[in-house]
Amino acid sequence: MSFFRTALVRLGAAVAVIVVAALHTHTQITRAGLEEMLRQEAGFTQQHFERLNAGEVVVVPQSGSSKQVISVCGIVRIKRAPELSLAQFRESLSQRGNKARTSGGIFSTPPTAADLGSMQLSDKDLADLRECRIGDCNLGLRASAIERFRTEVDWSSPDPRRQAEQLMRDVLAGYAADYQSGGDEALGRFDNRKEAPALAAIHRSILNETLLLRDLAPDLFEHLTDFPKSGRSDIEDELGWATVEFGLKPMVVLTHSAIFSSSAPDGARYAIAAKQFYANHYLDSSLAVTYLIRVAGDEGAEMYVLFTDRSRSNTLRGVLGSIARDLVEKEAVDRVEKMLDTVHLNILAEEYRRSNPEAAAGSSTQGSAIDIFRRPWVLAMLLAGIAALAALLYFRKRKQ
Repeated sequence: MSFFRTALVRLGAAVAVIVVAALHTHTQITRAGLEEMLRQEAGFTQQHFERLNAGEVVVVPQSGSSKQVISVCGIVRIKRAPELSLAQFRESLSQRGNKARTSGGIFSTPPTAADLGSMQLSDKDLADLRECRIGDCNLGLRASAIERFRTEVDWSSPDPRRQAEQLMRDVLAGYAADYQSGGDEALGRFDNRKEAPALAAIHRSILNETLLLRDLAPDLFEHLTDFPKSGRSDIEDELGWATVEFGLKPMVVLTHSAIFSSSAPDGARYAIAAKQFYANHYLDSSLAVTYLIRVAGDEGAEMYVLFTDRSRSNTLRGVLGSIARDLVEKEAVDRVEKMLDTVHLNILAEEYRRSNPEAAAGSSTQGSAIDIFRRPWVLAMLLAGIAALAALLYFRKRKQ
């Protein structure tokens, strides 16, 4: 009996040592460890790993119990990748020349209506605001904001647009200020539709169920959980807004970007989260995270760019939700594949510029780089297309 007790004690001590070691080395990871995470948490198969090791972009949609939630996980392997600074990694995530973003900017501290000076309302949104009532409104708004549009805008005036746009800038700056000072709990709920859930619960659910975040960047997960009270100075936060022309109607989104970097030799070197905490159409919540992961491989250092996104769309509910979800999921996979392919090419181009400085000096990049995860419009564009497909399918079915 004493033998078994001794064995159990030793086993318990060994487990404790392993757990403590894991807590102290959570940012470090091996290639085998990464593959195990993807297998266990994201449903990757041996076929997926064969494609990944062959240099292909692999994107796997995630099944779930809710029709309203879309989740994808994508990854690309970069053999013999150069050491990238955070600035270079962010540059590799840039897109140029995209016409979807019509306006946008960064919020000051605290946010003010002037930060949204270039925001304009579409004709459809202006018409919807005129008819907006608590429990029956096509834009995501609190009851107090709905009442302000009803009482403070003179809809009978020759030009109510100016009043409505100024009021909308003030309302959105208020949302951003509330989030900046109080986090999710300060967002309350939207009263544009009946029985709308509390926004904090939706955002917390999306965060808690985002794939791999706790494993690859636990510090970033804790920061997002505790924001704005985490007190971390090593994570850069930025709130921004954008208007995106995509789908059936333009979207106005407010986004929180959080950027984390690690000095560990292996594991997630950089993790960049883009959280949508407000959208006037389609989306209740979304969180996209991209990582640059460095591991020691058989042929030297290897890098992986990993992207996960989890989004909840109110347009996917109802009878047509299941049908729409299949189309939306396919669109999400296609978009993530294209994005990761572009990132891969950008990183390879960076290595070429380092190896051939004379050739690189002879070419210049036209246009300004737009940081895909620091500037919120790209996230909005990615997710607006997802939700717009569902809405488009819904309205087509209604007309039949």
